Amino acid sequence: AQLYPLIHRYANQDDYPIANALARAVVLIVYKVIRSTVLDANKEKSFLVERVRNYIEEHYAENFSLAELSELVRSNESYVSHVFKRATGYSPQQYILRRRIGKAQSLLIYTSLPLTALPLTEISARVGYDDSNYFSRAFKKIVGLSPKIYRQRWREMSSGSAPTDV
Repeated sequence: AQLYPLIHRYANQDDYPIANALARAVVLIVYKVIRSTVLDANKEKSFLVERVRNYIEEHYAENFSLAELSELVRSNESYVSHVFKRATGYSPQQYILRRRIGKAQSLLIYTSLPLTALPLTEISARVGYDDSNYFSRAFKKIVGLSPKIYRQRWREMSSGSAPTDV
């Protein structure tokens, strides 16, 4: 604030090199303050996103709400949803859904042998779905195949046999 009168005084005295140097100093100071503020905000947002993402990774099979995630990071729901979606490309709800489906895909693949095959009801329960029919619809919406067909295709691919039309 004290540099402005100096800039004005030197500019009025036709001492433009000094006025210009002082003006550049003001711009540099303002830039540093803004940059520092933006970096602090980005650190806060990164912390929020990582905290929410870690919570989802640990608790994806449990039922929890956006309100609970917001409490976790001490922010309001719309802010958490906005920041998380901007960072990940998905809302927290979409991220949870995709995490659950991703885990289900792993379970379908790694338990695809006839002796180790987990029933779909067990897989749906392990990834947080009480209703295996709802799980199957959500799986198909994301993956494009039902869990049963997904497993069948995986078995065919891993055994080397030609896929059957389903």
